[in-house]
Amino acid sequence: MYTGTNPTALRSQTLLVDAMFTLLQHDTFADITVRQLTQEAQLSRQTFYQIFTSKEDVIKCRIQGLFVEFQQTLNRQPITLHALITLFFAFYQKYATIFNLLLDNHLEPLLTTYAQDCMASLQLTTEKNNHYSHSFIAAGLTQVLVDWHSHQDTDIEEVAQLVEQLLNPNAITK
Repeated sequence: MYTGTNPTALRSQTLLVDAMFTLLQHDTFADITVRQLTQEAQLSRQTFYQIFTSKEDVIKCRIQGLFVEFQQTLNRQPITLHALITLFFAFYQKYATIFNLLLDNHLEPLLTTYAQDCMASLQLTTEKNNHYSHSFIAAGLTQVLVDWHSHQDTDIEEVAQLVEQLLNPNAITK
């Protein structure tokens, strides 16, 4: 994926990402071809391969942008479990169209990967094996989002409260 600062390349990158999400509104990710992407973006295949190595990279570009914004927003406030969970689900609501297209196309592993990277960069704990905490929180939040997306039987704020309660050590009793 292109990471430079050339304005023309960045514009082409944006056009390709936008084209992908336009196509996802009526085609599955598996069925979308590089040819369709370049036609929708009105760019050449050569331009596509100068910027991205695969269709997955196009999706990763959008997800990465979302998690950068998530992290910047979270860094503007004290980082607590409540803030982290509430903001995660608020971001889902803010970008529901994008998240729904990703979830409808079973691309949640990409969401989980970027959520893990985001949690790691936030340095949520100072423990030696904190990568386990990051993986647990990222995978848990993503999976709850996937489950909620398929059922949508309660409102998202209630789901955020439930997740926070579940992470309380006293939440599970027998």
